[in-house]
Amino acid sequence: MAAGVQVGSTGEFSMCDVSGENPQEPRRIFIGIKLHEDLAETFAEMQKALGELPLRLIPPKDIHLTLVPPFKTMDVSSVENELRRALLDKHSFSLRFLNVELGPHKRRPRLIWVDCEASAELVLLQRALMPAFQHQEARPFAPHMTLVRFKPTDAKTIKRRFKPRPIQLSMPVRSVELFESLGGGEGYKVLAAVPLLPLRDIPDKEGMREW
Repeated sequence: MAAGVQVGSTGEFSMCDVSGENPQEPRRIFIGIKLHEDLAETFAEMQKALGELPLRLIPPKDIHLTLVPPFKTMDVSSVENELRRALLDKHSFSLRFLNVELGPHKRRPRLIWVDCEASAELVLLQRALMPAFQHQEARPFAPHMTLVRFKPTDAKTIKRRFKPRPIQLSMPVRSVELFESLGGGEGYKVLAAVPLLPLRDIPDKEGMREW
């Protein structure tokens, strides 16, 4: 298939079929870091601790940190190949979780998320990936993993009842994932997990110290 680059009216990057044949709809994909399976239960416990607030829980299998926001493509294999090229010299590192708090704006929240330390390794990784997929940073990088979403109409109630809190939690990042957004409330699917170069000083398992 001959593929070309298409930039939509919003500036988003997509790869499209230019061969004259278009057998499928474009797929909505993004690049990120998947929550380590060893922490899935811990994050589920955090969600439970939020109590009876009007929230939509994110299934732990879908929790992730976004590095490159969603874009559409007809050619997933080309995107995966570009991702592998962009990660050739990138090493594994440790991701630290810092707080459970409201996001993305304190005054107009619509999420409760776990914010992450913007370590040098994480920031350099994100900065390398964004231009590789013709993305420009629209706002400052705020690394996080979303626990729950809620309606703007419920924000006032949640702001009154929710109490942010610090946590001490970390996980090893040994790969970067290419995700597909399935739509219709079906969550996400991992299309590829691209390994990072190993570092000996990262433990095989990290986890909860306190939350």
